[in-house]
Amino acid sequence: MTKPNRGVLFLQALGQRKRLLGEKHPSVATSLEELAELYYYQRRHDQAEELLLEALGQRKRLLGEKHPSVATSLNELVELYYCQGRYDQAEELLLEALGQKKRLLGEKHPSVATSLNKLAELYYYQRRYDQAEELLLEALGHRKRLLGEKHPFVATSLKELVELYYCQGRYDQAEELLLEALGQKKQLLAEKHPSVATSLEELVGLYYYQRRYDQAEELLLEALGERKQLLGEKHPSVATSLNSLASLYDSQGRHDQAEPLYVQALGVFQYLLETYPKS
Repeated sequence: MTKPNRGVLFLQALGQRKRLLGEKHPSVATSLEELAELYYYQRRHDQAEELLLEALGQRKRLLGEKHPSVATSLNELVELYYCQGRYDQAEELLLEALGQKKRLLGEKHPSVATSLNKLAELYYYQRRYDQAEELLLEALGHRKRLLGEKHPFVATSLKELVELYYCQGRYDQAEELLLEALGQKKQLLAEKHPSVATSLEELVGLYYYQRRYDQAEELLLEALGERKQLLGEKHPSVATSLNSLASLYDSQGRHDQAEPLYVQALGVFQYLLETYPKS
């Protein structure tokens, strides 16, 4: 028997909800968005937009302009416009969603910081770096005040600022923030947490780009040691660290030191393939 495709199933679900619940029920808007998501991934963008606008209109009528679900619908439209390069329309909707969240939840709600980050991301990709930085700093300030200096979301905000500074060649400021994020993780998660090794490797990327190879090597060795100690010799993250260190040596012409590390990493991957459960 031939299985119906996802599009047919979504259309059936939409039809059933309309019959059972009526055209104006919130669940109908949910079905419209599910079908729109399918069209989005099929690159049927015009049909996706039509459904998303219909869902947005229904939610505004049923729930009111200031309901959180309306902001969700706005964000889904933003994603569609963003992928099509329709940045002016995406910005208009992001500003609308941000304004709604501020009115509904208050200026200091964590969700407002999330909306600030989304708008900053749009500005970043348009190379409107000054505006992006202003929003990222505002979001970082919100998160520090609301969640405390040591919250994981604060580390996320720091990382986003790092990426902005990095692409502008503001390496001193990027390094300062990476060190701050690393210090926070060590305080929050303990010195030997796997996430600390990840932060060490992010700092390595900056040092490598600046050709500060000795410092990059020192951090890679530290990250490798921590991962071996925490995760065991045969963990995929250990193989990743081995490859990173080997690549550093290779780029410096230290091929004799790079080769055994590549061999070790390959050995880990082979072991993982051989021991992977067979279905």
